[in-house]
Amino acid sequence: MERADIRGRISTISAPTDEASADRVGGRILVEGPARTGGIDKAWTAITSETTLVRMTESGYVKVSHSALIVGNEVMVQFEGPVMESYPVQATAGIIVIIG
Repeated sequence: MERADIRGRISTISAPTDEASADRVGGRILVEGPARTGGIDKAWTAITSETTLVRMTESGYVKVSHSALIVGNEVMVQFEGPVMESYPVQATAGIIVIIG
């Protein structure tokens, strides 16, 4: 991954609950990281059919399914597309890397 927009732990997993979020095949995750000056410390991140999910291993990256995302996982997320400047920010994940 070239850059991460946020790095932290998954604190909440939310599945799609209505037609408006049907494109979010994996629902959303709330990622919370350490507070940084000028950085993002919390983000609701939508997971779509276009989101790449991988786990970092000693031998490289291994593709995983949505079920690999669990509360407490440490992740790095790279956003894709616009970011809503709310708090926490809201964005769509282009890639999610599970660390460890």
